Amino acid sequence: MRAMTKSKNQVYSVGNYLMTGRVLGKGHFARVEEATHRIIGAKVAVKVIDLTCIKEEYARRNLHREPRVMARLRHPCIAALYETMMHGPRLYVVMEAAGGGDLCSHVLGARGGARGLPEHRARALAAQLVSAVRHMHARAVVHRDLKMENIMLDSTKQFIKIVDFGLSNLWSSSGGLRTPCGSLEYAAPELFIDGRKYGPEVDLWSIGVIVYGMVTGGLPFSAGSGGGLGGGSRPQLRAAIARGFTRKQRAALACVSNDCKTFIQHLLEPNVDLRMRIDDAACHRWLKRPGMKMKTHPFATIDPKTNREEHHESSLFIEQP
Repeated sequence: MRAMTKSKNQVYSVGNYLMTGRVLGKGHFARVEEATHRIIGAKVAVKVIDLTCIKEEYARRNLHREPRVMARLRHPCIAALYETMMHGPRLYVVMEAAGGGDLCSHVLGARGGARGLPEHRARALAAQLVSAVRHMHARAVVHRDLKMENIMLDSTKQFIKIVDFGLSNLWSSSGGLRTPCGSLEYAAPELFIDGRKYGPEVDLWSIGVIVYGMVTGGLPFSAGSGGGLGGGSRPQLRAAIARGFTRKQRAALACVSNDCKTFIQHLLEPNVDLRMRIDDAACHRWLKRPGMKMKTHPFATIDPKTNREEHHESSLFIEQP
């Protein structure tokens, strides 16, 4: 593989990809850049992970887990993995690009962000989100960092692509996950209990937060007085999350239908045993209103064995001398 790095904002190449220099997102030790395939001209998103910036042994040990997890998934509302490459101290993860920005920006831009999206628009996007998460959970993948910033829109802003599987992991009923991770405003209350095992139910709580944010323009749990996106002290925020759905959230949802309220309320349930499961969410009346035909991608039924075979070539890790 040929790789040539130039100064900031200049085009350089990595394998078959021309990196445009446009940064789509940044993290602690990684950034996502826009690139174009040199042969077919298709735009992609490339996550560039700098190994020299990773000091924690746990992070280094699990560096390749993200592409391995993504290789298990094939869904129109989940960003597809195309290729992984290694050059020097950098790992390049090439993924499907989405050109419509993230969901948080879209919500804040709708009617000034004061009231969020119209309910019918939020419902269409929520149906796609639930379908994608159902696909993940059926393949034993728990995302663990679902939030509006990790949901991208296509150029038409009609369809979503879930991204950033850096904190995702595989789950089994015989051995739950233990590591508390994710974004505090979207975190389920059981994540605050030391040593507590958990599973896919944490993603359901996050879906509730996301849908609430879409229809109200603010997050349900915030220690700040405004209740907007983000803010607030950690102890107060944790206390609010532990209380779950209360009169405050019910008042903020006064402008939406009763079906929408109950959908969110059953997701923002602190008691894990009472929280709505993904199959129930997919069949909820709000997402499947009588007489309505949802405008979503054609979700095809994909055999897991076929899924693994189709993604084998694109998920190979290419070691460089």
